[in-house]
Amino acid sequence: MRSKLLAIISTIFLLTGCMDKEVFSKVEDTSIVGKAPKAVKITGDEHGIVKLKSDTSSNIEVKIQKVRASCSTERSRSLGSDFDGYILIEVYKDGKFAAKAQMDFKTEPSKKDFEKVWRKLAGDLKWF
Repeated sequence: MRSKLLAIISTIFLLTGCMDKEVFSKVEDTSIVGKAPKAVKITGDEHGIVKLKSDTSSNIEVKIQKVRASCSTERSRSLGSDFDGYILIEVYKDGKFAAKAQMDFKTEPSKKDFEKVWRKLAGDLKWF
């Protein structure tokens, strides 16, 4: 009986979107995996989530963006959407794409959402 109740509650959470959003990540340049750099060039970090020294002359750049989705077709407006945009954090080494992590958001993302994406990316890079 208890397991049936748990299954029903889990299904309700899944259907209503109350579960945590998944963070997707990709590391393309494995040379940056390992010990965190001493400093990085940081852009777009309005919440101060990157706890690395900021140096505009660093060859490693961390870009943080909040990207709003804008579907303007009649069909997309009538069906609605289960997300309003996504948080995107990218790492570049010597100007070339090296790694990224992203997560969808509904309404407005919070600082905790940005932190979650950064933790995933920094963890995949083994920077902490």
